[in-house]
Amino acid sequence: FLEFPDGSGIHFGASQGSGSTSEKLDDYEEGTWTPAVAAGGWSINTTPSATYTKIGRAVNIQCYTSITGTGNSTALKLSGLPFNPASNHFAVSKLDAELVNTHGAYVRTDPGTDDMLFLTSEESTSTGRTTLAGNEFGAGYLIFSFTYFV
Repeated sequence: FLEFPDGSGIHFGASQGSGSTSEKLDDYEEGTWTPAVAAGGWSINTTPSATYTKIGRAVNIQCYTSITGTGNSTALKLSGLPFNPASNHFAVSKLDAELVNTHGAYVRTDPGTDDMLFLTSEESTSTGRTTLAGNEFGAGYLIFSFTYFV
């Protein structure tokens, strides 16, 4: 590894693999982000723990927060990702939520937006998945993390 003194990045080798466009790491960032309820009722706890690390195009987010109030019959959607996922890129993560009314709930990016959707897999191959409404959750914690690409 060679680090350039002018801050232009870290060079990883002399030859590029087939299809690669760069062998230099020149983008690293850490920070916090603020989740917000975009649909489904509820309010976000005023002190969420939501962090991210961005390395090149890859963004790893972590979130531990809670929802308060009441949900409604609209699909639960959170917004506020630190970067919008690339178009046609879906990142999926298991969800740990207090009092969710279904098993196997997961959270997924909504490509091209800063939104996250909450879904569950279905046993029927014709349905595939179902979007979870706000009233399918109970007041309490939401914990998830995933890596997506910008």
